[in-house]
Amino acid sequence: GRKFRTIERAVTSIKFMHQYADLNNPAEHKHVALALKDAARTLGMQQTQQYPIRLSFAQDETQAILFADLLEAAGRSRRGLRDQLMISFGIDLGVRGSELAAIEHEHIRVGRKGGQVFIKSPKGDSRKQGVWKPFSELTAYIYQEWINQTDIKSGPLLLQTNKAGTIVSRGLACRSITNILKRLTKDAGYP
Repeated sequence: GRKFRTIERAVTSIKFMHQYADLNNPAEHKHVALALKDAARTLGMQQTQQYPIRLSFAQDETQAILFADLLEAAGRSRRGLRDQLMISFGIDLGVRGSELAAIEHEHIRVGRKGGQVFIKSPKGDSRKQGVWKPFSELTAYIYQEWINQTDIKSGPLLLQTNKAGTIVSRGLACRSITNILKRLTKDAGYP
């Protein structure tokens, strides 16, 4: 069987070809619209999850060097460990800052070879079902270290810290994540 997005693209192509030829558009018929809704409901609209970016590091040395430089710039302090977790999750999951900020401790499953995190409302999830995304063994290791240092039991995973590195119980805001990434990029020696 075909996936919903394939069917949707075919219908869109038919629509544009008929418009281009100045013909009546069969894609605008109410039966086609109902069939598309039915296909979306039965087949689902969520696309297959791609593997984490880290898997391509073997082929792209530049990505691996950038990742290593950012982790090194973060450091090994409590705040640095949080920043390493944020970077590693961001690369593995390929999510936006708002999705990183929304990750909660309860949304994470760790296994022997990495883990999974539940993203409540990923971009493109019009049905608001959320999606489980895989993450690497390295991210799982950094996550375990972060949990051991912070003793988080529930709530936001990426917590704010003050300049002394003391944990503040509130989670990071999306804007804070952007500012941290800018700081780490600069600290790593990138423009």
